[in-house]
Amino acid sequence: MTMTATLASYFSVLWLEHLAHLRVDAVVLAVVLAVTLARPLRRADLTDRAIGLVLFPVVTVGASGIGMLLPGVLGSALFVLAVSATIWIRRWGPRFTTAGALATAPLLATLILPAVPGRSPVLWTAVVAVIAYAWASVLVRRRPPEPRASSPRISTRMAVQMGVALAASFAAGHVVFGTHWSWVVLTAFVVCSANRGRGDVLRKGMLRVAGAAAGTGVATVLTGLLTPANPWQVVAIFVLLAAGIWLRPVSYAYWAGCVTAALAFLYGYFGEAGTSLLLTRLGGVVLGGLIGAAASWFVLPVRGRDDPAATVRAWLARVHAMVRRVLSR
Repeated sequence: MTMTATLASYFSVLWLEHLAHLRVDAVVLAVVLAVTLARPLRRADLTDRAIGLVLFPVVTVGASGIGMLLPGVLGSALFVLAVSATIWIRRWGPRFTTAGALATAPLLATLILPAVPGRSPVLWTAVVAVIAYAWASVLVRRRPPEPRASSPRISTRMAVQMGVALAASFAAGHVVFGTHWSWVVLTAFVVCSANRGRGDVLRKGMLRVAGAAAGTGVATVLTGLLTPANPWQVVAIFVLLAAGIWLRPVSYAYWAGCVTAALAFLYGYFGEAGTSLLLTRLGGVVLGGLIGAAASWFVLPVRGRDDPAATVRAWLARVHAMVRRVLSR
C-alpha cells in the first residue's frame, strides 16, 4: 500500500503542477513525503492521524524554510536542531514518538530538494504535504505497535548522538565533497537512526553502507548512459522504490541500496550524472557511515544486550559462507 500511496501522491501533484504552473520540486516533494510517511503512519491511530493532518503541513513549511537556507551554516544548524528535537520529544510517550517520526519526513526531503532546480511558492508546499499525507493516511493500514523499551534518558542520548553525527557530517561533507555534501549527511542519518546498542549500530551500519554503496555505484553508472530528463529515469525511480519497499523486511541493506540508487537516478534526471561522480558518491556514503557509527559508539552510547564482538564475528561468518557458496558454483 505504500507504493500505491506514493503513486497516488505523484499523479495528484503532477496534475496540480500543470494546473497551478508549479515547479517540479513539488512533485519530488510529494513522492519523498509519501514514501517516508508510511512507516510512522502504520503506528498511528485515528487520533494521531487527525492531529497529524493539521500539524504536518505546518512542519513541512518549516522544513522547507530550513531547506532554503541549506547548505549554509544557519540552515545546517537549524536542520541539526530540528532532527534532534524529533528524537528528543519521543521521551513523552507513543503519541510524541509518532509525531517525531512524522516530522522527520519533510526534514529528510530538504536534503534531496536542493538538487532539484527551482522552487515552488511556500504555500503550495503545505498543499502538497496535505495531499501526500491524505493519501498515505487512507491507503496505509495501521499495524499493532511493536513493544519497545524506551526511557527519557535513552531518547536524550539518541538525540545528542544524532545531533553530533549530523553536525559532523555537514562539516565533513562541505569540506571534503563540496556540492555533493548531501550523500554524507543522508548516510550518517540512516546509520545513526533507530540505535539499539553498539552491536546493533555496527551490524545495521555495515548493511546500510554496503547496500547504499552498491545501489549508488550501479545507478551512477547506468545514469551515465541516459540523457537528462529521460522518462526512463522516472520509471527506474519508481521500480527501485517498489523493490526497496518489498525487500525491506528481508534486509535493510536492500532498502538502503534501492533508495540511494533512486536518488542517483533522480539527480541524473536533472543533469547530475556520469561515472565521474562514482567515487565521490561512494566516498560520501562511506564517510557518512563512519561518522554515524562513531557518534553512536562514542557519544553517550546506548547500552544494548548485544555484544559488538559477537556481532562482528557473526557478520563475518555470514559473508564468508556467502562467498564460499558463490565460489563453489
